[in-house]
Amino acid sequence: MRRRAMLGLAAAAWAAPAAALLPERVRLIAPGPAEGPLALLAARLAEGLPPLLPSALSLAVVLAGGPDGVAAALRFAADPLDPALLLLPGRAAAARLAGDPRARFDPAGWGVLLLRARPLVLAGRGEGLPPAVRVAIDSPASAEALAVALLDQAGVAAEAVPGLGPEAAERAFAAGQVGALLATPERAAALGAVPWFGLAVPGLPEIGPPLPAAEGPFAAACRAAAAALRVEAALVAPSLTSADALAAWRWAAGRLAERESGLIAGPEALAAFAALWPSAEAEAAWRGWLARRFPAGR
Repeated sequence: MRRRAMLGLAAAAWAAPAAALLPERVRLIAPGPAEGPLALLAARLAEGLPPLLPSALSLAVVLAGGPDGVAAALRFAADPLDPALLLLPGRAAAARLAGDPRARFDPAGWGVLLLRARPLVLAGRGEGLPPAVRVAIDSPASAEALAVALLDQAGVAAEAVPGLGPEAAERAFAAGQVGALLATPERAAALGAVPWFGLAVPGLPEIGPPLPAAEGPFAAACRAAAAALRVEAALVAPSLTSADALAAWRWAAGRLAERESGLIAGPEALAAFAALWPSAEAEAAWRGWLARRFPAGR
């Protein structure tokens, strides 16, 4: 139901907007820190979007919380009438999927304007899947637990090695301490790793070998985890944004995405954003799997 509600927001489409009454000042709530990549992206958007809107408007970046975006999402959700946009990282959706008690925000009705995504593959040594492998992940509570889930479904005995961010995972792989990791195709090639699975997400370009075919709530949860890993950040409007205002924002976002590489707008952005939020049954399936697969805690 949540995903259908979000897709229903596409009625305004991404065509040229009618005249819309926009406020003169809008805040762009974004995760910190000030020197982080999300803050830098927010600054780019705050500079690039206003000139493309049908009326004069200032977009001021306001940083809230850390890079996982949970604090920023909570601040944004607190007042749906506040003239604000949110830069939401996929990590915030992953926290909600995993049942992080901090992530008490409801994205139903949020209207995505554009997003920035990255290609990502699960890669390892050799063309074929091994019978067993040690896989680098950040933590079981992160969406990177998907790497273990994919290997489990493929019949590989996977041992998670947590506490390894992207750079540490690459060093561990190069040193032979792990045999699999999540990486961009370029970084995987540089390490001599072979893509085993690409993380397919609706609306985003296909990369690498397909995921194991599966249906049901847990499969939907895996797709949501894949979306959380590939969507670096999504720019969203609040649930009570008028149709005219949402159309104006989306029009500007589409024009900006045409000018700047790495940004995705239009129906593709809508589909990828909707994939971040699976059903309650899928969330329960993911949390149950986490509890069983990592019984010592996350």
